[in-house]
Amino acid sequence: MGTESIWIPMVMAGLSAGVNYNEQRKTAKRQDNILAGQIQQNSVRQAEADRAVGDALRDRSLSSAEQERASTGNQYLDQVRAAQASATQGLGQAGAVSNAYRQAANDAALGVGDYAAKTAGLMARIDAPTQQRQREAVASEQLRTDLGLIGRKSSGDDFISQLKLRNVRPNPWVSVAT
Repeated sequence: MGTESIWIPMVMAGLSAGVNYNEQRKTAKRQDNILAGQIQQNSVRQAEADRAVGDALRDRSLSSAEQERASTGNQYLDQVRAAQASATQGLGQAGAVSNAYRQAANDAALGVGDYAAKTAGLMARIDAPTQQRQREAVASEQLRTDLGLIGRKSSGDDFISQLKLRNVRPNPWVSVAT
């Protein structure tokens, strides 16, 4: 009776320790899986942010005032062309006029058109850099908004992971049984 009574509690203590150790390992593994998922999600969010910044830098490096200059120049020219008919209206005289007068009137009409094109080009050169900077400012604000959204998503992911981690606990029935 002496060896059996000592041996049974030792086996029970060993089994209890093994069960507790196994439960602790399962709990740690669940926590590790949650943390690994959080790290992976952070990597995805960082890749989104890197992509947004890379796109913005690429767009900024390709940015020039030429697009705005051409667009603004065309807008100015459209306005001038609309007014050009009334500017050259007085040059077309009815009745008998000399060839010299007709030639001079045509030259004057061409001069009005050339002057309009030159003025529109100069005005576009003045306005284009401002429009370029405004476009770039809008793009910068969009990038800031996108990065803020990615940051908020990342914070939400972190919060959810922390909630999941807090809920990972060993099985209470195992600790009661051992």
